[in-house]
Amino acid sequence: SATNYRQWTKYTSQKSVAISLTAGQIYYVETLMKESTGSDNLSVGWAKPGQSTTAPSEVIPGTSLMTQLPDLIPPTAPTNLSATIIAQTTFRLNWTAATDNVGVTGYDVYRNGVKINASLIANTYYDVTGLVAGTTYTMTVIAKDAAGNSSPASSPLNVTTLLNTTGTESFSMRTIIANQRMPHDLVYGPDGNIWYTERFAGTVSFVNPVSGIKTIVLTLGSAMVLVAGQDGLMGLSLHPQFLTGKPYVYISYTYQSLSATVRKTRIERYTYDSIAKTLGQPVTVLENIPGSNDHNSARIAIGPDLKLYYSVGDMGAGQYDNATRTQNAQNTSIYEGKILRLNTEPDGLGSWLPTDNPFSNAVFSFGHRNAQGLVWGNVNGTDILYNDEHGPYSDDEINIIERGRNFGWPNVIGWCDGNYNGRTTGNYTIVDEIANCVTLNVKEPLRSLFPSTNPPTDATSNSTWPTVAPSGCDFYGSTAIPGWQNSLLVANLKKGTVSRFKFSNDGQSIISDTIHYFRGLGRFRDVVVSADGLKIYVACDSSGSTSGPTGNVTTTPANPGSILEFTYIAPPQARYVQQVLLENKLANEDPLAKSIDVYPNPATNYFVVYNYSPVPGRIMELFDLNGKLIRKMAINNTATRVETATLSNGLYVLKVKDSKGKSIKTEKIIVQQ
Repeated sequence: SATNYRQWTKYTSQKSVAISLTAGQIYYVETLMKESTGSDNLSVGWAKPGQSTTAPSEVIPGTSLMTQLPDLIPPTAPTNLSATIIAQTTFRLNWTAATDNVGVTGYDVYRNGVKINASLIANTYYDVTGLVAGTTYTMTVIAKDAAGNSSPASSPLNVTTLLNTTGTESFSMRTIIANQRMPHDLVYGPDGNIWYTERFAGTVSFVNPVSGIKTIVLTLGSAMVLVAGQDGLMGLSLHPQFLTGKPYVYISYTYQSLSATVRKTRIERYTYDSIAKTLGQPVTVLENIPGSNDHNSARIAIGPDLKLYYSVGDMGAGQYDNATRTQNAQNTSIYEGKILRLNTEPDGLGSWLPTDNPFSNAVFSFGHRNAQGLVWGNVNGTDILYNDEHGPYSDDEINIIERGRNFGWPNVIGWCDGNYNGRTTGNYTIVDEIANCVTLNVKEPLRSLFPSTNPPTDATSNSTWPTVAPSGCDFYGSTAIPGWQNSLLVANLKKGTVSRFKFSNDGQSIISDTIHYFRGLGRFRDVVVSADGLKIYVACDSSGSTSGPTGNVTTTPANPGSILEFTYIAPPQARYVQQVLLENKLANEDPLAKSIDVYPNPATNYFVVYNYSPVPGRIMELFDLNGKLIRKMAINNTATRVETATLSNGLYVLKVKDSKGKSIKTEKIIVQQ
């Protein structure tokens, strides 16, 4: 029944029994009131210890009340930690999302017990940077909710970064030709000659790699404009049917100068006269391509679709002499910062523009800064377009180019890791790099080289930036050099090496260290592979800064203007091993053989047997050249490490068998310590 306002003693049921409370505990008090007539009211009071209980000492004050119960339930622990894109100084940590009764608001990432993220992470991956090569790190992740509750830590994951290794294979070196005027693009021609352009001379030539005799087939003369910087004669490609009815050669060069920094570039097709040994009948494929004294890119790669793919840089917009130039890499109506796609022959209407391009022009992909390498590779039947690209102060890139995709520049640099947040590059200030990746649907690189957590800012000391300046590249698809099949070879300008990146069996990821060769022998502009896979040819810049043999910076590169030949030297036991492999040829043709990779090869301290689809019961056997079994172990996991540090240098035979003892893969392993 009703009581008057704060009439506490009308009924004995208005007072509870004594209730013992625990400090810090939340209590819920429910009072039911039947509404009647008049000025209804309801009050709740209490009498605390030591106070009279005849009536409450006070109405419960607002400071002790809350509008809703607080969230005291922590999230579950994140699960399934894994590491991908493992490099020398970085890797990506992934996990399965935690759950919570209200909702998870983010995650904290711990490396060796120390939190490494400045703010909560809203996604389920984190790019761990600033690491040491060849070092093991213990990673855990903790989930948090809006109330600040923390989950238990995830199960720990140990991740070992890759070693920054130097290749241990043996090569002999020979100078094919020297003192050329800045050789730029190399092509290993179907005629067995090395075709190349000289950027300064404006000539297309080929040199016989055996005799060293040079033949000039084209001199552009006044048709080419050479003012300063990176202009001149650049791109070169031969039609895939060069010897079978289409003797076409494609080049690109700057043909007009509009100012100290602005150029125009042209792509032309010539026809080779094998009798006169000259290029003639020039036809313009595309002109009025933006050009510059900086970041022209200008690489040509003809694809399996017989289309011509051409890289155009961002013209150096935002740096040095082009500091005020508009950045157009994200504008698909302008050809700056793009990879273009054109016909190799005009269609029935006389057009060089394919009708099935992703945009209404020649643009195939966009968001590029300075795509210096461009090459098609075939990995187990799949054609893939690879490229390498210069980063600004760090984060050089290795990419897979896909139709219509955005590669991020200047909104995203390297991986989507936020390391350029707050920085202005390419005339664009990055506020949230990770958000830009999502908004622009950016395709991340296969590898970001040296993704510094604190990129340099001094534009005058580029020799100390964490970059290698990747230039021309070629795909290695041969089996001639053990362990090299399905690798990308990249010529490095600043690093002064040729780098090798081993691809997975589907060609969609890099599974090796960055392995360097030929250190200190030149400032390498381009690299090509001979038809038999036993020779590597590199073009050396005539001038410029690069690394010397010990890694020191030199402004006088070795072998200036040369084309060098590096020939693989097989160990003496190679013939024996080749016979073993021949006997197991049928086993290696089994489709299951393609589910296994082995790297690095040659091995120094270890090699890894990598299962793309782990199958129980597989075993690995390693034999010496006398047929003696020296290692045997299960390889049920995705990656199984086999130690070789105690083995003698030389050749070994690796056999992988299924659970029934059937041989599914045989490979020769070289141990060089």
